[in-house]
Amino acid sequence: MKAAQFFLFFLGLVLFPFSQARGYQRTIEAEDCSLEPGGFRIHQNIGSYSGEGYMIILWKAGQSHGRLQKKLECSLPPGRYRLSLLTFAEGAENANQVRLALNGAATTLSWPDRTVAAGQRHWLSGEVVTQQPGDLFSLEVLKAHERLILDTFRIESVLPSEGKVAPPGNLVENSSFEGLTADGFTPYQCGYALLPGYIDLTQAYHGQSSLRLPGPMSVLSRPYQVEAGQVYSLSLWAKTVQATEVSLALTGEMGWKSFLHRKFTLSPEQGWQRLVLTGEVPARLAELMIKIEVSGPVWLDAVQLERGQPTAYQPKNPVSLGFLWPEVGRVFLQG
Repeated sequence: MKAAQFFLFFLGLVLFPFSQARGYQRTIEAEDCSLEPGGFRIHQNIGSYSGEGYMIILWKAGQSHGRLQKKLECSLPPGRYRLSLLTFAEGAENANQVRLALNGAATTLSWPDRTVAAGQRHWLSGEVVTQQPGDLFSLEVLKAHERLILDTFRIESVLPSEGKVAPPGNLVENSSFEGLTADGFTPYQCGYALLPGYIDLTQAYHGQSSLRLPGPMSVLSRPYQVEAGQVYSLSLWAKTVQATEVSLALTGEMGWKSFLHRKFTLSPEQGWQRLVLTGEVPARLAELMIKIEVSGPVWLDAVQLERGQPTAYQPKNPVSLGFLWPEVGRVFLQG
């Protein structure tokens, strides 16, 4: 056996048990699946959905069951898996029904129900136990409202020892703007990133820099995945040079349907102040965004979004990195 082949063989022996212990997890964008002909259409929508867009499956009366599938990058061993679907609540109660399958084992999902507001994006999940190895994931439409909007699928192995997930720490990357960018935030309803000029190296509560909003404006964060029905806390440190109002909100899709908000009044005499917003995420809400509105010049620093009651600020990562693009509009998105 050649040295390179032996090294790869040895590496596989080392990493395979580790990967099995961690379990399998795979996210699939609906628009990346292959489709059977008839009744399907991919609709591209920049910025509003994960991946390159989202898939619309058009349903027609009397049409044969629609189907799409995805060949995975590796063969999965027999076991218990959780299959999840990110979709939108449309139609009467339980008007939509699909069957998700992995290697011959299937679970049926129906929606919407009374806990989900019309038009709300939310996750649905079911578990299957596969009896044979394989690499094929599929969806079959059993019934539908006028249309189905499918965004993302998720496949996760369910480990025997799986229990409650420990509360995560700070969900916000580059939360004290030490990466010298504000790439996690954008001016609300403008669709462009905050430029590096908004980073101030002369004022900081934590580290060496902060985000300076020069005047009346609103900013919106990228979406953060959360657990519905759980309590989350948003906190940040702020200061101003004149009496200024700051509004914090946790919102649903694209900044609409704010379910939690609070207004604060800042004065320059108080220096850096911690603003805190705590509340429960509505049932079946898959993601939330942070919305910040200011009436005058404000410096922001040490932004923290966490599950549970607020704790002392801690950055998500020990080192923050940012990307500076030579042209405006070249934005790096998580996908």
